[in-house]
Amino acid sequence: GVVVHRGGINLTPTLGDTIGVIEAKGAEGARVYPDSNAVIKDNGYGIVGYLTPYRYNDVFIDPKGTSMSVDVEDTRKSIVPTAGAAVHIKMETLQKQQTFVRFTHASGQKIPFGASITDGSDATLGMVGQGGLAMLTLPESGKPIVIKWNSNKVMNTCSAEVNHLSDNRKNRNMNKATSFDAIDIICKGL
Repeated sequence: GVVVHRGGINLTPTLGDTIGVIEAKGAEGARVYPDSNAVIKDNGYGIVGYLTPYRYNDVFIDPKGTSMSVDVEDTRKSIVPTAGAAVHIKMETLQKQQTFVRFTHASGQKIPFGASITDGSDATLGMVGQGGLAMLTLPESGKPIVIKWNSNKVMNTCSAEVNHLSDNRKNRNMNKATSFDAIDIICKGL
């Protein structure tokens, strides 16, 4: 089938009388369920066929297959379409550069597994994994990254400034296909 909508034209192998036009800009390549053939195309839209009219239909988006720099904020929507409708369903996405970071304390020790990573306003950025590794979106320039962990019932804290992190970017290993930006960060005690 051919579907003409406000975002362009999409082709689909299955259509039905009642359909969903999924808008997920930036999530190109994501699968849309319950229609196993539905995929978000290059124009940021996908078509879900054979929705059930006058009943709740749950539509899911699986971000697997999208760029690593995209966060799909809404992965599920419930809709109740009328018979013969083409329902516009907007899934919120957020474009952000994920950075793969290896944290090391100024003493040379790796930051332990499970340490929490926050920005200067205490908003959670992520958690440290094995070997001091973390994948996160760096805060804006001038804001610190604060890492906290417990060791022998003692709270440990260290920080690194984002403007200091930009100096480390010259040593980065960028893989454009996966949008990973790998950098080493030295965290100083507070």
